[in-house]
Amino acid sequence: MFAIARKVLTDLATTSLEERMGEVFTRRLRELDGPAKGGLAQALKTASEPALVRSAFDLPAEQQAAIQKALNETFSAEIHLRFETAPDLVSGIEFTTNGQKVAWSIADYLASLEKGVGELLENRQTKRRAKPNEAGTDQAPRTMSAAPESLQSVFDRAFAGLSQARGAFTPQLTPREVGTITSVSTGVVRVSGLPGVGFEELVKFPGGVFGIAFNVDEDEIGVVLLGEYWHLHAGDEVERTGRVMDVAVGDGLLGRVIDPLGRPLDGNGPVAASKRLPIERPAAPIMDRAPVTVPLQTGLKVVDALIPIGRGQRELILGDRQTGKTAIALDTILNQRGRVSCASIAPSASARPPWPRPWPSCARRARWTTPSWS
Repeated sequence: MFAIARKVLTDLATTSLEERMGEVFTRRLRELDGPAKGGLAQALKTASEPALVRSAFDLPAEQQAAIQKALNETFSAEIHLRFETAPDLVSGIEFTTNGQKVAWSIADYLASLEKGVGELLENRQTKRRAKPNEAGTDQAPRTMSAAPESLQSVFDRAFAGLSQARGAFTPQLTPREVGTITSVSTGVVRVSGLPGVGFEELVKFPGGVFGIAFNVDEDEIGVVLLGEYWHLHAGDEVERTGRVMDVAVGDGLLGRVIDPLGRPLDGNGPVAASKRLPIERPAAPIMDRAPVTVPLQTGLKVVDALIPIGRGQRELILGDRQTGKTAIALDTILNQRGRVSCASIAPSASARPPWPRPWPSCARRARWTTPSWS
């Protein structure tokens, strides 16, 4: 939907609209104050290159002079600018200096609106899934006799979400910290810019790919990628997320299949969880942990008779390939129905699961959670 809107607006964009967008951008620049103005002022003070001004159309000389004057008056300094044409903005102006960017463009507006609509619809679906049914479970069972949702109701709900997000969304000239990819290697990229990025912070690449910043140097950072990166190239823009790698936690994960980033893979919508925890955090001290006092049965008579297993202890299953290690784990999970909540983690170097996919039926029977094998 947003892609169609972007294409239509690209066809309708004209130089007169660009001039109007430039006037609004200049006025918004003069209205900057507080942290937004302070962040840009610091970036301009430490910049070693001229600031970049990108526009969808070639700006006339008088409009370039107006932007130059607005920047000089706003920051009380002589600012050197470099102007470029960027048709991907659709219409509008973008200002970038030393990793800080402010934009007043249709492309930026559509991206912000799309993000707002996505968050709104996700919150709605999460609340709907979190409501207990009459039986007291998290989600009502779907029967074969239930009438499918009509296409009209789907469109009505989507457009209602668009209207609500549009009404609550107010475009603002807010600085964002951005960087640029300098090199791409196997699973790792080097990024320049992002002066405020922290160790193990999650950064976002084009195409929805995320990465973790590990090697944080003064001029560039090394990022470990967490997804397919064949479409990434040197010069692509990188954004900070302001948070470390974390995942949703809680009872909403029971019966769900997720990937390592916590994104659902089972087609049942977003995970209904009100809390998130970082994946790298201090373990609880030994003395603070609950003692292992309750036995746990695997359901396999030979194992239960020979090996005492306590609920909460660690148990290692060793064996060669194709000897039934995973089968023992799956049988143990199925034997815990109604007594213990189980989670199965299936790491693999390939996109193919390490066993024939048992989770659609097992998840319904034993309510277990399987992160992805990617």
